Amino acid sequence: MEAVHLLTLGMAFIVLAAIFRQGTTTRRRDRTTIRVSDAAVARRALIDHADAFSNRPTPAFSAGRPVTHSIASMPYGPVWQTLRRNLTANILHHSRLGDLAQLEREAAVAAASILSAEAGSGDVVVVPRDTIHGAVLTLFARVLQLLRCGHGIGAFVDDEAPTLAAAAAPSGGAKLEVAVPPGGAPVSFVLGDIGRDGKVWTKPDKFRPERFLEGGEGEGVSLVPGPKEIKMMPFGTGRRHCSGVAMGMAHVKCFLAELVRGLEWVPPADDGGGIDFTEIDGFIKWMKTPLRVRIAPRSMMK
Repeated sequence: MEAVHLLTLGMAFIVLAAIFRQGTTTRRRDRTTIRVSDAAVARRALIDHADAFSNRPTPAFSAGRPVTHSIASMPYGPVWQTLRRNLTANILHHSRLGDLAQLEREAAVAAASILSAEAGSGDVVVVPRDTIHGAVLTLFARVLQLLRCGHGIGAFVDDEAPTLAAAAAPSGGAKLEVAVPPGGAPVSFVLGDIGRDGKVWTKPDKFRPERFLEGGEGEGVSLVPGPKEIKMMPFGTGRRHCSGVAMGMAHVKCFLAELVRGLEWVPPADDGGGIDFTEIDGFIKWMKTPLRVRIAPRSMMK
């Protein structure tokens, strides 16, 4: 008798799973994501049509539970505006970055020390990605601890995903327009393609930091574009641009300065093909083949 009950429950579970899968597949098929890779279309959508592109998509799987939001996912409106003002006036204000400087230095020094220990005398090939990621996550955890202890407001801040609840599509004709169909559909702004557009940049895939110096084609280009033109938007643009841009850039500069100042980076002896810059697309871009290097303190490499 127990075997019959178990068989009945098993069949019921299979049927329910099939129904759920069919329903979710249908919802996924109906929610076609439109990808925007053109800077001009992105500007028209996020600046000129800001009202239609200021919300995030509704979660696909709410399972009947109340949907909770962070500053990144909350619908545009008075509550979101209040949270944004609180963040930018407190922990994310430029004047507060000095409070985090010591935490940044400690995290960067710790990462350099771990890499130096892994590399030994400089003959060992290391993959620095996991160590650097771990140091950054530790830094974020300490920043959140400051928030919970009252040094700012107790809200979680993350990089705002470039996915909005409307669809953008250029229409024909000389003048670029953005069509917003009723009901909305998810649209993803491909930041990598927008920031490396061959129509805007000379050899965009080549590492040329001097292009951002005076007289270069990138002179005056802002990390958060203004209303007139977009050449790159790593932190988004418009109303929902990342409110943590100043903090993020402070973290990047601190880590980069410490890792370059304290360590010598050289290719491994067996690196005949050079660095593989092939990317994997996702919420963020990853190197398909992680960087492999030989690392040693600069005093040891002289």
